[in-house]
Amino acid sequence: MKTTIDVFNDIQTELDRSFELHGDLPANIVGMTAIMAEEAGECVKAANNCVFHGATVAELEKEAIQTAAMCVKMVMKINKMKVAGVKK
Repeated sequence: MKTTIDVFNDIQTELDRSFELHGDLPANIVGMTAIMAEEAGECVKAANNCVFHGATVAELEKEAIQTAAMCVKMVMKINKMKVAGVKK
C-alpha cells in the first residue's frame, strides 16, 4: 500500500511531466479550470471502465494522479496571478 508520501511523490512526478510537455496553464481562469475538469472527466471515465468494462484500478489511479497534478498546477497558477495582481 502506498503511503501519503508515495502519493505526493507520484503527483509531483506528474506535475513535473506536465510542465515539461505542456508548460504553464493559461492565465485565464475558465481555460485553466477547463483543463483541470478535462482531467477529472478522464478520471470518471476510468472509474466507469472499472465498474462496467472490467478495467483495472491501475488506470483509475493514473487518472486520479493526473487530476491531482492539474489541481496543484491550477492552484500554483492562481497564486502566481494573485501575486501579479490579476483579478480575473
